[in-house]
Amino acid sequence: MAKPKVLVFLGTSRQGSAVVDALLASGKFEVFATTRSTKSAEALKARGVKCGPFTCGDAASAKAALDAAEPSLVFFTTLMGSREVEGSSGKIIVDAIKAYGGVQHVVYSSVANADVAPDAVGHFKSKLDVEDHLKASGLGYSILRPVAFFENYDDPANFNALKKGSVKGLWQADLKVKHVACRDIGKAAAVMLANPAKW
Repeated sequence: MAKPKVLVFLGTSRQGSAVVDALLASGKFEVFATTRSTKSAEALKARGVKCGPFTCGDAASAKAALDAAEPSLVFFTTLMGSREVEGSSGKIIVDAIKAYGGVQHVVYSSVANADVAPDAVGHFKSKLDVEDHLKASGLGYSILRPVAFFENYDDPANFNALKKGSVKGLWQADLKVKHVACRDIGKAAAVMLANPAKW
């Protein structure tokens, strides 16, 4: 029996790569991932993942990825940006999936509290805009709402806080902040994709 085909948009991003890992570990899927560089594509191909290019915000490349992957299942998230840019890029993916016509279920990774965050937090509201667009699309869907990533504390872009001897955050010392490992986001997405009817 053929394995269901899953397309993971941004398959070498933090969340995307975690989803790819979880899908491969399950052994239940044929995995196709979009990448942004030849080097990252080669690393995935060595693990049995089929790869193709994708440019955020470009409808033609979203269509091309879907045509190449021929998926019945899709995972996607968006790269953080302004509300307008990130929201538009997510909507383009949703519209491409709908136009493709063969996708049974979509898992979108948004952000916790997207619906209650102040409007000034544009990178939360952009994800809410994508959620609303997905809900109105008529597609079968599940939405993950992860919190802050543990990986941010060991990231060159965030000055590798764990290697500095202390960790500083953008909040008061007594404020409780929720965190999640991207690996667990990947596992959750794989569970949803394996049993869309439940999620």
